[in-house]
Amino acid sequence: MARTTETPLTRLRAYAANPDEAYEDIDDLVEILGAHAEEHDLTVSETDLQTIAAPMVIRAKASFLLLLGYSGHDDPITPEDIVDQMREMVEEARVEYGRDAIEDIVDGLWKAQVEEQREWPEVTDNDLLERAFGRLWRTGIVAEENFTCCQ
Repeated sequence: MARTTETPLTRLRAYAANPDEAYEDIDDLVEILGAHAEEHDLTVSETDLQTIAAPMVIRAKASFLLLLGYSGHDDPITPEDIVDQMREMVEEARVEYGRDAIEDIVDGLWKAQVEEQREWPEVTDNDLLERAFGRLWRTGIVAEENFTCCQ
């Protein structure tokens, strides 16, 4: 008979990959994980919960920002922009998660995106959309791509 090496943290990490509820930030996921741990009699600390939640939320939020592609109104996003925003999120949650670890996550996501982009066609849907907005402006119709209120 095989021995199981499943620990409370292993179980929570598996659950965190597909929680039953949506979460907005690190604190939300910590709360969801804490409720799950309590429901299943898993003994974990607040620090354990934060250690699981922080990289998962950072990865999800950084992926979203990367795919969005903008850091401001018209400025393309950079890895540094994403790291700075993730750092702010970590600080707001008062979680110990180092800048180097955030940079590692963002760097991996950035490299994967660059690799995927190598397979894109020469003219992308976004290029066509950008051209359409340009035509609208030239004909006197006020339209803005990535407008601040309705990305």
